[in-house]
Amino acid sequence: MFTNKISVYGMEEYMSDNGNEIGSLLTINDSKSLIEIYGKLNNILKNNPESADEVFDTFNLALKSDKNDSKSLEKTYMVLSDMLTNNPKLADKVMDSIEIILQSDKNDDKLLNYAYHMLKEVTLAQPELASETLNLVKKGLQSDKNEGLAASRIYGILPAMAVANPEFADNIFSTYKNFLKSDTYYADTSYVYRALMNVPKARPELADNVFDVYKTIMQFNGNVTDLYDTTLPIILENNPEQADKVLDVIDTSMQLDKNGDALRDVYHLLSDIVKTKPELSDKVLDVMDTSMQLDKNGDTLHNVYHLLSDIVKTKPELADRVFEVYRIGLQSDKNGEYSLDDGYRRLSRVAKARPELVGDVLDLCKNNLEGDNKAYAQRCIDTITRNNPDAVKKYMETSGKNTQAIDILSLTEKVRNKLHQKDASTEVVTPEPKKQNTTNVVLANKGKSGYGD
Repeated sequence: MFTNKISVYGMEEYMSDNGNEIGSLLTINDSKSLIEIYGKLNNILKNNPESADEVFDTFNLALKSDKNDSKSLEKTYMVLSDMLTNNPKLADKVMDSIEIILQSDKNDDKLLNYAYHMLKEVTLAQPELASETLNLVKKGLQSDKNEGLAASRIYGILPAMAVANPEFADNIFSTYKNFLKSDTYYADTSYVYRALMNVPKARPELADNVFDVYKTIMQFNGNVTDLYDTTLPIILENNPEQADKVLDVIDTSMQLDKNGDALRDVYHLLSDIVKTKPELSDKVLDVMDTSMQLDKNGDTLHNVYHLLSDIVKTKPELADRVFEVYRIGLQSDKNGEYSLDDGYRRLSRVAKARPELVGDVLDLCKNNLEGDNKAYAQRCIDTITRNNPDAVKKYMETSGKNTQAIDILSLTEKVRNKLHQKDASTEVVTPEPKKQNTTNVVLANKGKSGYGD
């Protein structure tokens, strides 16, 4: 041990200069002298790595006498970082020194910031130390009042530790969740969500842990915009096999979401899920049943219509369920021309995907021909009759539907007259092929098929 004379193995040339000087500085024991000690010990270790045991003995002796001066302890972390970078095999010794610092740390944000960062680096250098470093993180959290930037570093450190040593993932993520429950400073920011989003890519087996944490966040934080906007789309892109779990998180969030605007991103994300795993389309519609009940923002319904169009293209057998969601959306849509035009136009795709639903679609449009939405409903009827005349004819010939069909065509003619559309004729239902230009008559630029896609 360094006292008045120092004996460092293999460092005889330093004994007279460094040894006596370090011993003298220890007796002074102020911030300036301690900073000098840490620097000198680092230099000794760089020049003679085999002196690590004695260097760290002296280093820790200095730490125990350090009165928690921010400047000297800040220097300590810098020196420890340098030591670890130069020799990762010293991770266990660096960890022991950090433990001494944490015992005297009085919750200085800056110092805890350094501590958490160093514990992550120790874990990355020697993953087998994950259990011990996690215990030290917990020790730091016991004194951390969750009021500053130091607390936020936990969000990035714990996932890195889990990736380094998945064996301790359950314990690590349990700590993560407990910390989140007490955090009133950072838990409502995108940083929390993003800190975990790359974990499933690095360790797919940890995806369940990540989603479990997300659900924990939702329990006390209803604003999940960042989850829909960035985090889950990236997870879905990196791990398409996790689409069902992403959908499960969305389903949970739907019941907790207090931000209507966020639903717009939900519909985009649900559309990506349908494209990634078409077999999940049925479950996506289940989630939409919930979202449509919560959706108080008419503008987001425009995105609903796009999603429904994607679903019916991908899974035509779900057309009847898609139609029911359309019905709900169109009845509650208060967003005016842009949204309603898109809704009725895309509704016509249901009739194409499932011709036997033509009657239901036409009935829905007919019911809206006398209201404020008559122009949009009329376009839906026009699209269907011009592009699916056989199905409309069959609908008219079906028992019990003739009267309704005639009503539709009668109302169609009335609306056309009101809209100053000339040459209105019910013959459009069964047009002559040579007289009907199906590629140009349907709304221009509304989709090559003539349907609302």
